[in-house]
This record gives sequence, structure tokens and C-alpha cells, in this order.
Amino acid sequence: MPGIPLAICLPECRVYLLEANQKKASFLDDTVHSLELKNVEVLRERAEYYGRDVACRERFNYVLSKAVAKAAVLAELALPLLLPGGKAVFYKGPRGEQEMLEAAKALTLCGGRLISQFGYALPTGESRTIFLVEKNAVTPAQYPRSVGKPGRRPL
Repeated sequence: MPGIPLAICLPECRVYLLEANQKKASFLDDTVHSLELKNVEVLRERAEYYGRDVACRERFNYVLSKAVAKAAVLAELALPLLLPGGKAVFYKGPRGEQEMLEAAKALTLCGGRLISQFGYALPTGESRTIFLVEKNAVTPAQYPRSVGKPGRRPL
């Protein structure tokens, strides 16, 4: 889910854009400033950092991701940011269903569960699936693990 279009469509919602790449974060900052979006803040750090930061941990109602990483990695990065009862939206490609099966352990360990999915085809014919994950328990303090570890060794 592109964050800037979402912020434009939902001006009453506060939108945080998480981007660790400084060049991309600068582009987002410039775009937010140019469009005068008052409801957007760009966070310039990795998800592992914010998932452990007391100011962000278990603070958000929704976490949306683009095709950033495998579902098991997304579970470990996204769920610590969600309030219990919050929802994570994972945008996945053709291997999405297999990834979600492989992510079952990570979802459980981080306090989440898959509640629904919506598959569709792009105009090019490629398939995509949006998975909705609900956080139903507090994420244990050891998650997310240190920077880079979720990607190198998924749960």
C-alpha cells in the first residue's frame, strides 16, 4: 500500500511512513512537504528499531506493507508495532499463500493470526493477494530480534 496516496485519501488519519533508506526517506519527506500533507511523518530507521522503541511498540492500529520481505519476516517486524486487536496488511505476489503457510510459526510467536485474504489479478494477468493479520496477543519482548536477524534467519 503506497503510504502517500493512503494519506491523501484519509486526511483524518495520522500516517507514518517507515523508510530506512535515507535517499528514499528524503524523497518521501520532499513529497510530503510539496503536497503539504500535515498527517504524514517519515520515520528514518529500520522496523527492528521501532519495534523495540517504547514510543512505537504496540502503538498502532494498522501496519501496511508493500512487498518488502517474506511473510515470516513481515510478521516479526509488523506485529510488535501493533496494539493488541490491531491489523497488519501484507501485500504479496504469486507465492503469497505459500509464504503465509511458512509464516504460521512467526505469526503465532509474535501474537498474530491470519484472519482473511483477498486475491486478485493485475491488468497484466499477474496474481496478487492481500492478507489481513490480526494481533490477538502481546508480542513477547524478544521480538523483533536485532537488526537484520529476522531477514537472515526467519522464525
